[in-house]
Amino acid sequence: MIGFITIGQTPREDLIEPYEKLLAGHELKMVGALDGIDVKDIPPCEGHYPLITKLRNGEFIQVEKDFLETRIQGVIEELEKDDVSLIVLLCAGDFNQASARVPVIQPNQVVPQMIRWYEPGRNLGLMIPIANQEQAAREKWKAHGYDVFTRSVPMNTNRMDEELLDWLDQHKEKFATLLFDCTGYPLSLVQEVREVTSSTVFSTDELLVDAIQAYLRAIT
Repeated sequence: MIGFITIGQTPREDLIEPYEKLLAGHELKMVGALDGIDVKDIPPCEGHYPLITKLRNGEFIQVEKDFLETRIQGVIEELEKDDVSLIVLLCAGDFNQASARVPVIQPNQVVPQMIRWYEPGRNLGLMIPIANQEQAAREKWKAHGYDVFTRSVPMNTNRMDEELLDWLDQHKEKFATLLFDCTGYPLSLVQEVREVTSSTVFSTDELLVDAIQAYLRAIT
């Protein structure tokens, strides 16, 4: 069984569905880092390292990474009790301090390596879910040798609008690779962007599936 962790609350059918389709034949279990907690007990986000996620009621909320760290560790231990053989963290934030007895695939660790295979240059286009993640995104990708051009695109965006189309047109000479740097973006939006830009477009979810499939092939 493969365990999935969302930094929000479950159920998240919209988040797990692409993995269910692409990992058919494997048993999947999703647990939320905010499961069992009342929204009033989530501390206000002060903007140090903001992450956005979705609650059970459909509301999007910003949460500080520091608050999530201990809760994610608890969820890892919960999944280990269920005898999962692999854990996948569905968040592009830095949770490198998390420890587990089984392998943990984190976007923050595997996605930069995969992007480097495709984009050996220095420039990278990024879609991020909230504008106040821009500084953290720049610092993260600078550490991997990239200068980034960011565009804030809300997580609940299903169709491309004129502003996004204009931004893509204005930056078409700036980068050859574009990454949706967050899990949970609708694949319909990712595909629509592919159809209007000459850049190679990746979503974090698609790269995660590639990483999971590579791991499963390696152990069989």
